[in-house]
Amino acid sequence: MLPTSTEYGLYLRRLNLLMSIRLLLAGVGIFVIIISRYRVTLPLSEIQPKVYLAYYLLLTVCIVNLFYLLVQKIISKAAEKKVSVLKKFAIIQIFVDIILIAILVYLTGGVDSIFAYLFFAAILAGAMLISARASLFLASTATVCLSMVNILYYLHKAYGIGLPLLSPEITERFDRRLSFLLPYLFFFSLSLHIVAILAGRLAIELERVKIFTDEIIQHMADGVIAVDKNCKIAFINNRIRDFLGIKEPVKSLLGKYCSEIPGIASCPELVAELSSEHKKTPTELLLKATDGEDRLIEMKSSLLYDEQDRFRGVVTVLIDMSMKLKMEKAVKHAEMLQALSEMSAGMAHEIRNPLSSIRGAAQELAAAAQLDANDKKLLTIIVKESDRLNSIISNFFEYAKRKTVKFSSFNLSQTLDEVSTLLEKRENTPIKVVKDFPPKMEFFGNPEQLKQAILNLGINAVEASKPGSTVTIRAFYSKMPADTNTQKSSLLNGLIVEVTDTGSGIDPAIYNKIYSPFFTTKTDGTGLGLAIADKIVRSHNGNITMQSQLNKGTVVSIWLPLKK
Repeated sequence: MLPTSTEYGLYLRRLNLLMSIRLLLAGVGIFVIIISRYRVTLPLSEIQPKVYLAYYLLLTVCIVNLFYLLVQKIISKAAEKKVSVLKKFAIIQIFVDIILIAILVYLTGGVDSIFAYLFFAAILAGAMLISARASLFLASTATVCLSMVNILYYLHKAYGIGLPLLSPEITERFDRRLSFLLPYLFFFSLSLHIVAILAGRLAIELERVKIFTDEIIQHMADGVIAVDKNCKIAFINNRIRDFLGIKEPVKSLLGKYCSEIPGIASCPELVAELSSEHKKTPTELLLKATDGEDRLIEMKSSLLYDEQDRFRGVVTVLIDMSMKLKMEKAVKHAEMLQALSEMSAGMAHEIRNPLSSIRGAAQELAAAAQLDANDKKLLTIIVKESDRLNSIISNFFEYAKRKTVKFSSFNLSQTLDEVSTLLEKRENTPIKVVKDFPPKMEFFGNPEQLKQAILNLGINAVEASKPGSTVTIRAFYSKMPADTNTQKSSLLNGLIVEVTDTGSGIDPAIYNKIYSPFFTTKTDGTGLGLAIADKIVRSHNGNITMQSQLNKGTVVSIWLPLKK
């Protein structure tokens, strides 16, 4: 909603416009009476009061309007500025206007009076200042007043009832229009209500657009604050409060000096920006957010002037540049990692070539008959360690290289069955693999890569388990929120693959490191199994989560979204 002080100012301007229009119409009415009766040739002293009561009534309207202006000044100087007070004042004015218009119509001929059209102005004012429903009520009230005036004229004609303050000339003019009375009242009343409906709809639409615009400004991503020439806050949105850590609600901040609000007063750059009447240039400042993180804010300000080019205030927009900087850092970091990856791949390739020669030479020497047992043992170690180093380099190539992944539809249950068989057939693996998944689970992805990822997780589970224990591979369809960082209710269809063991578990102290390349707690591990699995799952837009307890076991869950 629009802040109270701004809404109060807008309503006050509308009320002033109503009083200005009323004064203008009264002046025009006085001028019309003088022109029509005297052609501006007779002196004012010769005007007969009995004939020119309408003239004096319009003079009274001018005086009453000046009284309204005085009351409005008193209301606007009150300490608590409430729109509801101005609205009540507007209701009183419009109802008095309808009564005065009815009297004016009575004094100027009833059905023949041109002043009856002033009822339309009162109805329009009611729609804009009060409500759409009030405009209909005002149209009905105007219809009743106009009907009562013309009924009095009719009773005078039919039964001779006297009409005070009227000259015979006016009543005689009504006699000539008597046959036109009922159609006149019907169509005039219909016109009043049609105008009330249209004006009400227009007022509702304008209010809807105003509220929609206010809501946009209040909830936009950038902070907006506006102050008057005395540095009092005229508008502030919620984002500014988040930037500056202000706890007070928006309404309580309006009308206060900037120096009175701790969040703003603690930022001298912003106070200086809001207090200056000189031309502004975009500047940057560093703010400490409520979560303790530093935010880089770009500050853009504009000066506000009225119609006479007088300084009115300053509006400042605060733009959070932190995310942009983070993205720039992330891009630079990704470029650095890519360069490092390419350099490392080149080094690994250069290591691999002589490694093959060393392994081949060691095998040839081991085959020689003249070597004793100790030498053969050393050569066997060379071959074994060469194979291990080659395995590390192969895994590193798999992790570091960027290749296009081809997706296709396949039966994931068949892949899981193959992984289970490979785990059971591993050497020195007295482990039972329990399979818990349906016979067919259609999935769109890369079967070989997913097989490698699940196999890596299965090998970790087997190696962490004691002989004779079980490893369970389970799969089922599931859903997860479309955006885990928000409270959206939309869900994505997917499936979950779980690998569960009853082994030693994972130490919480190293939990954040387990996906890092080359991090391992095994004596003969490469530290690339989980890193490769995580990379493969992320390439399928999925994620890996773990739940582990020391000496009780670990559950590794892979969530994979289904193709839409």
